[in-house]
Amino acid sequence: MRDLPAFYYLDHLLAVLEEVERIHGCALGEPELQLIEAFRAQPRMAQATWARMASRKGRFFTAEQLEYAEIRDVARQLERLVEHGFVRPLEERDVAKWLSSSTKAQVLEVLARQAEPPRFAVSWKKARLAAVAAASAPPGDLLPERMTYVQRREAPLGFISFLYFGRYAEDLRAIALRDLGLLRTRPNGGKATARFRSEDEARAAYFYERGRHHFRAGIDAEVERLVQSVDDWPEPRAAATMERRDGLLDRLGGRAEKAGDAELALALYGRSMSSVSREREVRIRYAAGEKDWVEQRLLSMIDDPVNDEECVFAADFHARKFGGQRTSAATELLRAGTVIEIDEAYRHEPERAAARHFVERGSRAWFAENRLWRALFGLTFWDLLFGPEARGFHGEFDHLPASLRRRSFLEENAAGAEARLQQLRDPAGLEPLIRSSTAAALREPNALFDPAWFEPEALVDLLRSDGNRGMALMLETMARDFPGHSSGYPDLALLDGDHARFIEVKAEGDSVRRPQLVRMEEMRAAGLDASILKVEWGLDPGRTYVVVDVETTGGRPPLHRVTEVAAVRVRHGEVLDTWSTLVNPERRIPANITQLTGISDEMVRSAPRFAEVADEFEAFLEGAIFVAHNVNFDYGFLGAEFRRLGRGFSHPKLCTVVQMRRYFPGSPSYSLGKLCREHGIELRHHHRALDDALATAELVKRIHRARHGDLDPRGV
Repeated sequence: MRDLPAFYYLDHLLAVLEEVERIHGCALGEPELQLIEAFRAQPRMAQATWARMASRKGRFFTAEQLEYAEIRDVARQLERLVEHGFVRPLEERDVAKWLSSSTKAQVLEVLARQAEPPRFAVSWKKARLAAVAAASAPPGDLLPERMTYVQRREAPLGFISFLYFGRYAEDLRAIALRDLGLLRTRPNGGKATARFRSEDEARAAYFYERGRHHFRAGIDAEVERLVQSVDDWPEPRAAATMERRDGLLDRLGGRAEKAGDAELALALYGRSMSSVSREREVRIRYAAGEKDWVEQRLLSMIDDPVNDEECVFAADFHARKFGGQRTSAATELLRAGTVIEIDEAYRHEPERAAARHFVERGSRAWFAENRLWRALFGLTFWDLLFGPEARGFHGEFDHLPASLRRRSFLEENAAGAEARLQQLRDPAGLEPLIRSSTAAALREPNALFDPAWFEPEALVDLLRSDGNRGMALMLETMARDFPGHSSGYPDLALLDGDHARFIEVKAEGDSVRRPQLVRMEEMRAAGLDASILKVEWGLDPGRTYVVVDVETTGGRPPLHRVTEVAAVRVRHGEVLDTWSTLVNPERRIPANITQLTGISDEMVRSAPRFAEVADEFEAFLEGAIFVAHNVNFDYGFLGAEFRRLGRGFSHPKLCTVVQMRRYFPGSPSYSLGKLCREHGIELRHHHRALDDALATAELVKRIHRARHGDLDPRGV
């Protein structure tokens, strides 16, 4: 956090308004110019009060919320702002919106002070409580006791924010976050350029950006107004605005389709030029039996596709519906994938499991996906994108050059980009190029590369591999059309010696999405080794499992503490080692817990605190799969203990409750005690950690044997 002068936020707001006038003046209309003029005419204290409001979330404020040391006589400043049209007192028409934007505590206060409060539960979510409160009495009876003010001039402020930030924003909080050092921005260096060429172009872009915001926020009334007014939407004046419009039509069409209104969906999709809408239109019309129309549309899409994804869809759909092909290209690609079996403990993180599988077999592996390719692209062309001579940034909050968004980067940097691509094919020049760009990326915020993702050596080694030329071709494709080629890349990058491979990992039930199919075909066409890896889940007795049990002072990790930990190391059905200790929880143990576990305050008084045994426990767990009966309980408590020490706790985990239900269905109870009785497992001191862990290890043995067909599910 930075030590800032008293009126820093006001001075910065005035600077923002000056910059918007200077750089984006051609897009400003009368409402925005009037706002700027009226604001500058206010005394400094009134300016500061409104600047505080504009830098905070929400439209509703009390004088108490605006009490800052540097602002004198807030009540008088608010009176002045009311007089000049910046705010107004809260009115009955505002009550429903005021309640929905209030905190849960404020809504409960409104409900509690009514003469006849409606029925409600404190546990209800705020939105439900606000709706109950709004319907429970006339709006006049619900007005807050404290004088509350409503922001005015939201529309011109929102438009100014859009011009400055390049995205929809109802306030200027991003500037406050920047000033406090909580948000990094790019240095302008006096090179900011206008986002739009005219007011009409800017207004159209803002209309669609605002509509997309309302859709994402689920503001149904605004979304319905958008649908009803579709004939009156402004005409896009630029390619980026057209993409905003088409994206909004895609979402609204999907909403109508989900509601079962195919006619409205077609009307909305038909206005869009996006591949998403064109595909949905084909599918709806095919389902309605319009096969002649569909075939003609598919053929036109194949001849003149909007993008590569549309071409793949059209060719595939035509082949299956009109050419006798039985399965899709995505299905064929998935079927052709290599299959490996991975331990069940990694079910929720298949990419991590696959990476470990390859590392254990001598490969080097990185989580790649889109960020590898974005990083390679950013570092390769860094000086052209972000260097001293680079232009195309509209302001400090832009982390991606406009030339990439408008697909003009290669055209604007033809000579420099070609020289850089040639350098990629020269291994001797790679290391200094990547290192110098990485050093620059550390200093400047950007949307392409985070140094925490990849070490420079890893990127250099990948570029030096036998996939060098193919990777250069992919980066050239990104340079030509960055928005169309910056996503869909495979999960993993592998190096086997100097051979590079790119693997898309699919677990049971996963499908290949079309962007992934298109990207994989492009990579193969460039000469890269790109393939699908299918993961099937199993239990490998050759793995090392550490069966863990904890005893605690209660059932909630944030409030209660560990009193005992035990761990049993198992491989091939044999207990290799055990580890256990009492733990001083640094608080009293409730009597009912002592009665359940037998662990008393006296027993743990001289025991080590968790901090004293954390290293030893983690060393015992190293390289193994964490197993427990109802694993989230034990794992959650231990994770909370490590977080108290400022340390992470991340291990693959396996739950014997889940596995016993899967391989031994039909048991009347899956509690540890009852399973032990049912399966003849000795459990001498239930609710003591080591005994429970040893008993759970016996369950692991039975699960392995049942999984591999060595045990009758009902036998021992």
